[in-house]
Amino acid sequence: MIQTIQMLTKKGLASPPNWLCDNVIYATIVGSFAYGVSSETAETDIYGVCVEPRRNVFPFSTGEHVYGLGKLPERFEQYIQHHIFDKDDLGGKGRTYDYTIFGLVKAFDLWSTGNPNCLEMLFTSNECIVQSTQLAKLIRDRREMFLTKQCYQKFIGYLSSQIHKAKVKQPNGKRAELVAAHSYDTKFVANSVRLAYECETILNERTIDLRRFSDHVKAIRKGQVPLDDVMKWLDEKEKCLIRAHQESKIPQCVDMQEITTFLLQCLETHYGSIDKMVDRSTIEKQALSEIWGVLQKYKI
Repeated sequence: MIQTIQMLTKKGLASPPNWLCDNVIYATIVGSFAYGVSSETAETDIYGVCVEPRRNVFPFSTGEHVYGLGKLPERFEQYIQHHIFDKDDLGGKGRTYDYTIFGLVKAFDLWSTGNPNCLEMLFTSNECIVQSTQLAKLIRDRREMFLTKQCYQKFIGYLSSQIHKAKVKQPNGKRAELVAAHSYDTKFVANSVRLAYECETILNERTIDLRRFSDHVKAIRKGQVPLDDVMKWLDEKEKCLIRAHQESKIPQCVDMQEITTFLLQCLETHYGSIDKMVDRSTIEKQALSEIWGVLQKYKI
């Protein structure tokens, strides 16, 4: 993946920050291929995570900046560049790349708030992963910590927005062809069904399986299921999701202290010691306070 971005940069087609390629820890193919509904490789969507330079995360650590004096370095959140067309790829047939590479801090923020697209990148199959360091493997091993009941609202909201777009958005290009052939935007509607399945799996199993229900999603994507049937299915699934949310045993929300501690561990793995930048006494005091609370509760 690094080599691909570097190649596209040399050709003048991509323009990432000059430090990015050496600091990407994770990259995976997302979208239709990851969902198992398309084997098309002429358009490749890549989501990834990089560790931004230390000065962006801890701007005062180098002594170059003093709080309140002058401007701080611009905070890096993500590198996004879509529709990068390399005419030489695929033996001269050409390939289009869409890159979205998040900084580690931004990625943790999006994961902890239940962002569907960002959570999905942690659950792609191994064949989709194009780059993964030991740090990335550590994050994937603990990915369930981001799956809580608060994901329900995020996934339902995204699902509803896809249905709304299918109803009101004026199609063009390939989407116009879909509507002309099947009388509805099969891509938006198929996305809604996939999101419903993912939400249900989170609530019932605390995981995301992007391909388990791919046959159903693919059939809708191909226009093989009448729109009325899909809408009836979604109405029934909505009722199931309400019950699943009420009965789910997964945590109500993420543990931000746990996530913050884990993020700091990840940053330390990449940067080396961050003791001079982080007051660990606060974390330690909180931990001692919780232990004392348990002792008091049980009169130990």
